Amino acid sequence: MAFFPQLSTGVASQYPLRRRQVFRSAVNRMRDGRQIKAFDSGGSGLEIELELNGLTDDEMTGLEEFFAEREGRRETFGFLDPAMNLLQWSEDFSKPVWTRGPLLSVTGGELDPWGTLRASRLQNSAGTAQAAVQAIAAPGGYRYCLSIWLSAVAPTQLTLLATSGGFSQSQLVVVDPLWKRFSLSVELPSSTESIGFGWEQSAGSVVKAVGAQVDAQPAAAGYRKTASRHGVYSKVRFAADTFSRVARGVDDNSTNIKLFARLA
Repeated sequence: MAFFPQLSTGVASQYPLRRRQVFRSAVNRMRDGRQIKAFDSGGSGLEIELELNGLTDDEMTGLEEFFAEREGRRETFGFLDPAMNLLQWSEDFSKPVWTRGPLLSVTGGELDPWGTLRASRLQNSAGTAQAAVQAIAAPGGYRYCLSIWLSAVAPTQLTLLATSGGFSQSQLVVVDPLWKRFSLSVELPSSTESIGFGWEQSAGSVVKAVGAQVDAQPAAAGYRKTASRHGVYSKVRFAADTFSRVARGVDDNSTNIKLFARLA
């Protein structure tokens, strides 16, 4: 699947970013004038408006070529929402979307950095390292940032990791009793449309974790809690059949792009 391209800065959008969620109702008009209305889950969508400025000639050409390949509104493509967490179930590591080692147990209801009980206790009872990883259906070669809050009773080493198409990148961090948000910025030379993010715990280690997040950009954004819905959209179209370009000079271009993402 084709995905909306990232700019040379490793992002797909700039500010201001406009997003508007839309809903649809199905209406059945009876002969006596009564109406029966029901929510149409298949009609939910998201309108996204991107204002892009200061683009280089190469960036603008890349966007124009992508628009031409999609034939305007005709073909769908993938889009990584810059205002959403790309991971599902960011606070529940017991969900099936998280692939865990067989001896890495998860216990919820732990005190978190916000003073609530949303963190999980993860204990590796194996004699070897155990990992927890979530794969997302997104380009393996884009720039991403994985972030997560971690703490431990005693200083504990933990490895943040990302893997795609046989390539991987990791970072060793030291977790202590103070809650800290750790991050890993990656750009893998992968051409596959799947990439996994997570961490690996050493044998016998116990840590508390909450707020896992992946952003399609070089650094972590503000945390956004997710459940089953996340920011990877596979049914996106351009909202118009024309592409506008304003050239102010060499490597100084701007455009306004409107997208429609089907959420169902």
